[in-house]
Amino acid sequence: EPQSAVSVAWFKITDPKVKATELQEYILNKKQVYVLPGTYFFWDDRKRGEQFIRVALARDTEMFEPAIKLMREAVNEYEKRK
Repeated sequence: EPQSAVSVAWFKITDPKVKATELQEYILNKKQVYVLPGTYFFWDDRKRGEQFIRVALARDTEMFEPAIKLMREAVNEYEKRK
């Protein structure tokens, strides 16, 4: 999908009931991990950005690996809330 010269990962949200802005807020509040909802990058159609979460990859491995695990935990918890 979106392509960038910067080292980032785009995760597509396949569940139409999940919005990136809500998931981003949940991950931040529950695990203190900051990701960006895709709405910031689809300025011409912010609704389309609700299908994506963007994660910066250019991070120190010692910080990044635990953060990704926390993000995964938050996503699993978020899914179980439904």
